[in-house]
Amino acid sequence: AGVFWKHGIFDNSPLTKFVNNQVKGRVVKRKVSFGTVDANNADYVIYDYNATNTLPSDYVDSAIASASIPFAFPQLVRGDKVLIDGGSVWNLDLSSAVRRCKEIVDDESDIIVDSILCSNNKVKIVENIKEFSTLENFMRGREIMSFYEGMDEIEKSKILYPKVNWRYVIAPSEELSESIIPLDFSKEHLDKCFAVGKKDAENAIKLGEGGNYEVIKDYAKRSRRGENVNLADMIEDKIIQRNATLMSS
Repeated sequence: AGVFWKHGIFDNSPLTKFVNNQVKGRVVKRKVSFGTVDANNADYVIYDYNATNTLPSDYVDSAIASASIPFAFPQLVRGDKVLIDGGSVWNLDLSSAVRRCKEIVDDESDIIVDSILCSNNKVKIVENIKEFSTLENFMRGREIMSFYEGMDEIEKSKILYPKVNWRYVIAPSEELSESIIPLDFSKEHLDKCFAVGKKDAENAIKLGEGGNYEVIKDYAKRSRRGENVNLADMIEDKIIQRNATLMSS
């Protein structure tokens, strides 16, 4: 029914209520930016927030708008703008992170960036794509775009900001969602996502600065060539190699 009579298939008002309850009484302790897209003209719109003792009244709405996947969730109307998920046009906005850091420091060599790629660890082969709905087709396109664009954004950012320390890059080493539409918010599924994220973060630290990124980059390169590779196995092998090198030195 949401497809025809509402602004999205799902009602996100419970989410808005939940987030508001979670952040009630809390303060913003650091610079935060939310990337959205104005659906009127496809402009990428960024909302910046600074550390403050009072939570800005539009903070939660900006956060939710930045993740409001078109068709799935309602857009946010703010003034003459109709805001949707920023990932619709820019999946990994690293430039904003550098820009906000440069509000504090002048030298880019003083900036340290840690990145988290949220795409699945591989693009699944789909056999029934002719039976996909409009939303499923849209999400399939996002899945493919996200897998390839994440690494490209990091590579382009490293060229654009060569002095920045691109310290840790973390990406899911396991499949997080079996569905084309990754909207499973069950406790079981979320617990799995948290567990995978915790493990991947720990492994990134074990591999040292830049180590995990090199493995992910090699994995993406080999995957594009059609090789059947497993990211979790590649990371584990690299950790073993690194530990052996450290022990022998």
